[in-house]
Amino acid sequence: MSPKLTLLAMTLTLTSSLPALSCAPEEAQFIGQVTSTETNDLGVCMIKVGNFSFYNESKICPLNSVDAINLAIPVSDCTMKTGDEVSGVISVDKDGRVWL
Repeated sequence: MSPKLTLLAMTLTLTSSLPALSCAPEEAQFIGQVTSTETNDLGVCMIKVGNFSFYNESKICPLNSVDAINLAIPVSDCTMKTGDEVSGVISVDKDGRVWL
């Protein structure tokens, strides 16, 4: 096999296996609303978000909006209430930790 064909075969093999690789952190920029609030057992304020007016998945490690709606996101602002506008970047690492 010629060097060019070998390189092409290696490249195709690597790129075809990329979707199977885990990607982290999954991320998305958003503008939406707080859909629920709670304080967990450790006293950390948590929100859920939805009703997105803007949602942009990362091109490298996308977090889809269906998954984002189901996340409990820790926040430092315990005054947020249902219906408040919230925006930022939601990130989920390979261990499932979530941050805003």
